[in-house]
Amino acid sequence: MANFETQLNSRIIRDGRAALQAVLNYGIMIDDFRSSEGKGMFQHLLAYYNDAASSGSLPGVNAAQILFPTFELCDDTSMETDKLCEELRRQRQVLEVREVATRLAEEADRDPMQAMAECYSRIQSLLAMGSSKNTDVPFDALAEEIGHDYVMAESGVDNSKMSWPWPIIQAETMGVVDEDYIVFYGRPKSKKSWVLSKIIAHAYKTKKNVLIYTKEMTPKNIMRRVAACLAEVSYSELRRGKLGENERGMFFDLLRHIHDMRMSQNFTCLSAKDVPAGGDTVPWLRSKIERHAPDVVFVDGLYLMSDADTRKNKASHEKMTSISRAFRQMILDTKTPGIATMQANRKAAGHANAELDEIAFSDAIGQDATVLCRVIAEKVKDPKKEPETIALVMGGCREINLDGLRIGGDCARDFNEKGLLTENEINKAKEKDVSGDEVAEKKAKEGMSKPRREPAPKQDQTNLLNQQLNNVS
Repeated sequence: MANFETQLNSRIIRDGRAALQAVLNYGIMIDDFRSSEGKGMFQHLLAYYNDAASSGSLPGVNAAQILFPTFELCDDTSMETDKLCEELRRQRQVLEVREVATRLAEEADRDPMQAMAECYSRIQSLLAMGSSKNTDVPFDALAEEIGHDYVMAESGVDNSKMSWPWPIIQAETMGVVDEDYIVFYGRPKSKKSWVLSKIIAHAYKTKKNVLIYTKEMTPKNIMRRVAACLAEVSYSELRRGKLGENERGMFFDLLRHIHDMRMSQNFTCLSAKDVPAGGDTVPWLRSKIERHAPDVVFVDGLYLMSDADTRKNKASHEKMTSISRAFRQMILDTKTPGIATMQANRKAAGHANAELDEIAFSDAIGQDATVLCRVIAEKVKDPKKEPETIALVMGGCREINLDGLRIGGDCARDFNEKGLLTENEINKAKEKDVSGDEVAEKKAKEGMSKPRREPAPKQDQTNLLNQQLNNVS
């Protein structure tokens, strides 16, 4: 008769990545498996899942029977995965309680106080562990995993979900990892959606499964931008049907390649405009992640999503806080990093600091996100003579020691890295990041503050002229 160790391993092999993610989210660890067979099988499945070369896949039934000749599917399909985890944890506790009782009986005659102290410590650990989902993670439980991560990085193994298109950020971050919540924010017309399109194009180019949410643009709009970035052709000429012969050839070669690759790569755009009013919530997005299993989810306009909490009279910042917290939890639960865009508020144009209060609607974004980057379209006098550029200024990052970098701003022909930004360049870029209407507003206020010189009446002007002539004579 199969115990819960073999049933849980069977469930993972039967249902694949989704089952293993549920088991890990529950808090099951290698130590929860008490038999050498169960521990060895789970350890092998975990190593296979974490191997960058396998891209998070797992051996199926046929492969498992080759790896483990005595293996057979034995999990009760009527039991939920969480219930199997609960029973496995309970099974471990029963065995360990018995071990504690045996230890207490054996050591009591020698030193009863010492025996009780040792057994009390173990019982306390078992009580703290509980039988349900484990949310308290002791240091020793992660020590082995932390060491494993270092050895992998030292060996040059890439465990990230995707790389960055710019070498400067890639070298600093080692890629986008499964817990990343990344926000690009900027003033209107700052090209933040273009920056997002470039990252999406890079993800597709590096054969990552991609899921996109968009509300401001249609799926065709954002897909056309991504295609332009992949082909590196002028978007304005593409949109107007004015591509040169070479660029037109590259563009249609790309489209044929995308068509041929349609069955080998998952690249899906969710049209939020077609969702019933208020339906494009984070739980809705999570259901799409579970269905499509992307490596990364992209959100063009996080502030445009609907709040799952439908209580009336909620302020904008309260709604955004609710959305951001749910988005962060979704990333942690699904182990799918999210890269989103947000609007910057007017404070972003009022000072020269990269403060987190520049993000519109809520400071919760600044608290929840792991990487925050302000996007500034650097203005040039004549785009035909001087290449346009974009400043990417790091406004708040938990583990990145990087102030900012400059990339090309020629949509979508050139978004390539141009180099690091100095502090002086960052300050200048921020000072110039003022929209045209604000410039006009500023000039209007300056004009109103100056005393207006009224023209002198015509008769007074004549008298003044006569007086000046008399003085000359």
